[in-house]
Amino acid sequence: VTTEVVQNTKLKPKARAKIIAYFIKLAMELKALNNLNGVMEVVAGLSNASVRRLKRAWARVDSKLIAEFDSLKSLTSNHRAYAMLRNHIRICKPPCIPYLGVHLTDLTFIEDGNDDQIDGGLINMVKRRMAANVIRDILQYQHDSYPFEVSLPIAHYLVNMECKDDDACYDLSLLAEPRQ
Repeated sequence: VTTEVVQNTKLKPKARAKIIAYFIKLAMELKALNNLNGVMEVVAGLSNASVRRLKRAWARVDSKLIAEFDSLKSLTSNHRAYAMLRNHIRICKPPCIPYLGVHLTDLTFIEDGNDDQIDGGLINMVKRRMAANVIRDILQYQHDSYPFEVSLPIAHYLVNMECKDDDACYDLSLLAEPRQ
C-alpha cells in the first residue's frame, strides 16, 4: 500500500489523493467482507510515515473518507489488547479472515506468562487449555470460504509487484512532497 501511494513521484497531490481514497475504500470493502487482516494491512500502509507526511495529498481526500479511515484506525488499534477488533470478530458472520497478530500475541502471553509445570512437576494443563482455545479460535475461521474466483491479472500484478522498504518509500515521499 505504501509503495503504491509513493512510487510515482511526479503525481500531483490531487492524483495521489485519489490513490489514498482508493485504498480507504478498499479497506472499507475488506471490513464489509470481514477480511480484518486486509483492513489491518491497508491501515498500516496508509499510516506509514512515508504516506502520513503527504499533507497536500491528504488535504484533498474527502472528509467523509478521512472519517472512515479514522474509524478503521480505531477498529485496528492495539488499544486495550485490540478490544475493538476482538469485538468485531465476535459479532461478525463467517467467512472471516482475522488479523492473526491478535492470536499470536495471545499465544505469546500464554507462553511467557505461565509456567510449563505446576507444583510437583506436573504439566500445567491450564496453560495448555488456554493455548488450545486460541488455536481453536484460529481454526474456526477456516470452515467457511469466500465464493470468489481468482482474477489472474490481479494475482499476476500482486505476485510481480516490487514493494520498497521503508527507507526507499520515505525517500520517494520526500521527492513527491519535499519538506518546506
